[in-house]
Amino acid sequence: MIHFQRGERIPVELKLDSSLIELDAPNLTLIAKRDFALLLRADGGPLLSADGSDFAPSAKNYFMLGFKVTRDEPTSLRVVLGVRPDQTKPRE
Repeated sequence: MIHFQRGERIPVELKLDSSLIELDAPNLTLIAKRDFALLLRADGGPLLSADGSDFAPSAKNYFMLGFKVTRDEPTSLRVVLGVRPDQTKPRE
């Protein structure tokens, strides 16, 4: 189990495996908004707990990947992650 404290900075490593494009990724950092725990399991995916004891799977998480295409603007790739989100659908 890994515990994270409010305000703790968590480095993010973003990687891309592609024969078409490459990624010029800046250093990204997550900042814990509150204390929480991450449970790593040998028999399944990791689980999160806001209180350090209740690791019930959460169906609220989401992932979205798409392209933003707007006339007269560069096309961009958009990646949205919802991890115990404040909202139930992806933010615009």
